[in-house]
Amino acid sequence: MSGFDNYLITMNARGMSVHEIQVHLLELYGTEMSPDPISTITDEVLEEGTQWQQRTLEAMYPIVAPTNFIQGIPQCIMLSIR
Repeated sequence: MSGFDNYLITMNARGMSVHEIQVHLLELYGTEMSPDPISTITDEVLEEGTQWQQRTLEAMYPIVAPTNFIQGIPQCIMLSIR
């Protein structure tokens, strides 16, 4: 993914619509861009995000907080996620 793609994705992730991204590119850089390539780029990321959200979760995730030491012994909490 190119730096420009990342730039479009960042603007979209911050809540900008495709139209707002078009206006931003035109105002800031004098670049006109049709909505199709912007939508194509942002839709690819949305698809990956949806797949990630639907993945199977592990039964347990260990959490270690490095600032939570009592007499030099790390303390841990184990949470069961349903």
